[in-house]
Amino acid sequence: MEASVPLDFRRETRWRGLRDQKKEREKYFYFSEPIFQKTRVFFHHIDHSFDWNTIDDLKGLQIGALSGYAYNDEFDLAAKQQIITVQRVETHQQNIGKLILGNRIDLAISTINQGYDVLQRAYPQAKNLITYHPKPLHSPNMHLMLSKKIEKNKDLIVLFNRGLKKLKESGKLEQYFKESQQGEYLP
Repeated sequence: MEASVPLDFRRETRWRGLRDQKKEREKYFYFSEPIFQKTRVFFHHIDHSFDWNTIDDLKGLQIGALSGYAYNDEFDLAAKQQIITVQRVETHQQNIGKLILGNRIDLAISTINQGYDVLQRAYPQAKNLITYHPKPLHSPNMHLMLSKKIEKNKDLIVLFNRGLKKLKESGKLEQYFKESQQGEYLP
């Protein structure tokens, strides 16, 4: 479930997941300590020289984004006002495929992990053709989010935070993320 599903729907369910913590959600959900940062970047073809500092630098470029996703207020407003050109698709795989073709879009928004996962799974022959710009578009902390409608979730967050702390202190959490980025958990 992403930004395309109204928050009202989430309030009515026993929804749980990883989300960024926002004030309007705290009324309905318990949040863990931060687990990781979900860093969204612009992927691009290595033959396309690309640098950016502000939204204005994105003018004139074709940007691939996912339908129903909100990225950050400045980007979303610029897209809505058609200051920048954004093509929406349903999957990261579609955007990465368009980048590989080299002439459909100039940039694709994805998290680093998702982008490389798509490359490893769907386009392994082209993984050296695609790179990303290091400046993040958005990089929120991600938390486990559990509904307050279920009373035991308050205790589960406490237990989760204890385990998370142990994983962080032991270095295991970082190790697991690195192994994941290297494709070690692919089926």
